[in-house]
Amino acid sequence: MFLIGVVAAFVELIVLINVLNVNSPTETVKSCNFSRTKTRSNDIAFTCGYNSGKEQFVVDTATTVAKYNDSFRMAAQMRAPKQWSLTKQETITSFEAWRQNLQYTLSLDQNFAPFLVDGFSWQKKSATTPLRGLADDGNDVAEAQRRTAAQKITQLELMLGQIANFCPVISRNTIVKNSTSISCIWQSIRLHYGFQSTGAHFIDFNSIKLEPGERPEDLFQRLQSFVEDNLLRADGSIRHYGVMPTEDEELSPSLENFIVLTWLRLIHKDLPSLVKQRYGTELRSQTLASIKPEISQAMESLLEEITSATEAKVLRTA
Repeated sequence: MFLIGVVAAFVELIVLINVLNVNSPTETVKSCNFSRTKTRSNDIAFTCGYNSGKEQFVVDTATTVAKYNDSFRMAAQMRAPKQWSLTKQETITSFEAWRQNLQYTLSLDQNFAPFLVDGFSWQKKSATTPLRGLADDGNDVAEAQRRTAAQKITQLELMLGQIANFCPVISRNTIVKNSTSISCIWQSIRLHYGFQSTGAHFIDFNSIKLEPGERPEDLFQRLQSFVEDNLLRADGSIRHYGVMPTEDEELSPSLENFIVLTWLRLIHKDLPSLVKQRYGTELRSQTLASIKPEISQAMESLLEEITSATEAKVLRTA
């Protein structure tokens, strides 16, 4: 731990020396020695020689190590999970998890981040469009951040190559040469898996059932994922009453209620009526979706109540 502290303390010392050099540009560091202090074993005393004399800095290694550990811990928390490759068999949920993780990872690189912004586009790569429609940055961009079209192309194609590396299920050229935006890439992959949203695809919602052994909560997640995947998008190809949406559709409260109601019905045909009876007071001032967590927690007792009522009815008719 002490050796780690020495290294961390040297980093601190470099910062202090840089500050001194900025404040006194004529000063030059000629020598630097360090030793443990006699008063506290965790402290290191650095003695630096300058043109005009000497100056001593005392650094607490324990505090310094703790500070750098915190920095490393924060950096680790910001780091996305290690990216994985798509397989031949994916679901809407697994694809979205892959896409969001990859997009977050790419966004951490400042060279790639501009290409991930909604609305940013480029041209297909060909002999007549070597720069793919990209141009040099103008004077409105800070000089330190200014890039030429050639630099942008290099960075764009590096990013596209990274995406292609994690998407071996479709042609590499589809991503690297023929794509025109990040949305175009996601749509191509969705089309490959049959996730492309169409008017006909929404009818498949009717085919969702509670599978044998499936937990009610898993069924709810499938229903919600399906509906969210079929929301209208501004960059999509589906018209509503002949009009293309100008912005992405949001999951409305009424649509959330519809999902919960469908979920209850698929679990048991008598469940919606029982929920209406059991939670009548709450439903006077809240939406059905709002009390969904309470329903989930009480699901086992609700189903037991339905079973008991059914058995009692059978006994009465016997």
